Amino acid sequence: MKKRLIIKRHSLFLFLIILFIVSCSKDDGDDRYFINPNLEAGCLTLQYPDITSSKYVLPWEIGESYEITGNCNTHGGERATQRYAYDIAMPTGTKIVASRSGVVVGVEEKFMNDNGSIHRLNYVFIQHVDGTIARYYHLTINGVLVDLNDQVDQGDIIALSGSSGNPGYPHLHFDITTEECIERIALGGNLDIQSYCQTIAAVFSNTELHTSGLEIGKFYEAFSY
Repeated sequence: MKKRLIIKRHSLFLFLIILFIVSCSKDDGDDRYFINPNLEAGCLTLQYPDITSSKYVLPWEIGESYEITGNCNTHGGERATQRYAYDIAMPTGTKIVASRSGVVVGVEEKFMNDNGSIHRLNYVFIQHVDGTIARYYHLTINGVLVDLNDQVDQGDIIALSGSSGNPGYPHLHFDITTEECIERIALGGNLDIQSYCQTIAAVFSNTELHTSGLEIGKFYEAFSY
């Protein structure tokens, strides 16, 4: 009887250890639902254009829906260069489309997914007729489907999503930046391109109304246009 009691106690102890390990392992660094409360006040002051005059469509295929996992609340608030950027959770290999017509001015596709370095991101940059530049980051290795200087039309498939760099989870980082960024792109330097080019507000004409930009935690379907 005493021996059985000892075995039961050991089994219970082992079970508790396993339960603790499993619960800890759930914290895998996935920050897709994180909202920084310190940035919310600044985010509320941002101004977005009227959706009816938008020149952009969602950067994924018509009929598909994806969740917004990052916006101003995760990208620096009122004064940071990334305040108008979006993160969109999507499985690796998802087709990315050109949000607006333009010319390909930057490509990188050699880096492995989840390589752990913020300096090693795959991307496509497309410059529009007004000089603004759309940037598509975290693409999968060998996932760029266009070449430098290609002319692409709005809705063309340009890349496959991934998790290159150190993104925490597979997603597309999308933003629009100013014409001045073309000089930074010409200099090269993956991290510099993302950190020092000021983003500008963007809304999308082919989805539900979003007067203050795409909202974290919501799924947006790409409608026909």
